[in-house]
Amino acid sequence: MKNFEKTPLSAKQRKAIDLLINSDLKHGEIADELKITKTTLSNWLNADKNPTFTDEYDRQLKLADAARQRVYKSKAQKAVDKLVELVECHDKKVSLAACKEILDRAGDKAGLSIEVKASDKLADIFAQCGGDGLDE
Repeated sequence: MKNFEKTPLSAKQRKAIDLLINSDLKHGEIADELKITKTTLSNWLNADKNPTFTDEYDRQLKLADAARQRVYKSKAQKAVDKLVELVECHDKKVSLAACKEILDRAGDKAGLSIEVKASDKLADIFAQCGGDGLDE
């Protein structure tokens, strides 16, 4: 983890914060890895007993969350771009599913009042893509 230079935490406490934020380990497993008791870790996480640790833990958690949000935002934009590409796909099932997904995600579903007249074939394709409510 970064940004620990100015904290009065021990190396084990910094490692504990890192493991708490970035691993799926349970508290007992983290304690074992750090060669401390589970009670010690518990005491570190108790704001009344160790506010320096909990303040730093909260700060690092916010930094990690902000980093994750930046990654998710970047990936979300790539996903939207890919979905828009799929609207132009020559496979009608894929194109229709992409159109439906974009409209659903745009939040316009409830406000749409489009009457669709479709052939049986198009209605079948739409049904296979999870749609419903086509007028025949």
